[in-house]
Amino acid sequence: MSLEITAIFILCTALAVVLSAYDRKVRELNKLKVRKQEIEDKARQRAENIISEARNRALSILEEVKLDAGKEEEGVREKLDEVARLQVIDYKNKLHNISNYIERRLNEEADNFRIALETETIGTQQAVAKKINDKYARLEQELEEYKKHRWEEIESKLAEIIKQVSQKVLGKSLGVQEHSDLIIQALEEAKRKNVI
Repeated sequence: MSLEITAIFILCTALAVVLSAYDRKVRELNKLKVRKQEIEDKARQRAENIISEARNRALSILEEVKLDAGKEEEGVREKLDEVARLQVIDYKNKLHNISNYIERRLNEEADNFRIALETETIGTQQAVAKKINDKYARLEQELEEYKKHRWEEIESKLAEIIKQVSQKVLGKSLGVQEHSDLIIQALEEAKRKNVI
């Protein structure tokens, strides 16, 4: 029995050592589980904190982006308003330039028409003046010829009258030289008295 007791004792001791080792291992395992849980909780907490911070940061960035977008939108709107204002000014300037161009062209056309009309009028006036001058020259020439012809008639009639008068007064006729002198003298006296 002593062997049996010793064997039971050894077995009990071995069992106690194994139970003690098992208990230690269970405690270590429990400690590891607790530690694992603590680590997981800390990791979860950290992850939640990181997620929360990331979410808050993302919301903050979104707010900043919205503000920046609002500012950008306002800036873009202002730029568009400025561009529209400049386009309106440019359009008005172009309309003004077109209007001025049309006015200049109309004035040029009117001036060209006036010049052409004046040139044509002057040409017509010159043609009419030339015709009048030609007619006047022709009439002057005809008048000179008529005067010459009338002088010749007057001289011949005057010579005849003087001859008749001198024959009646003097009872004789004068010679050609005497007649010529007497005619010239009578003509000069008639011119002085504006008879002719």
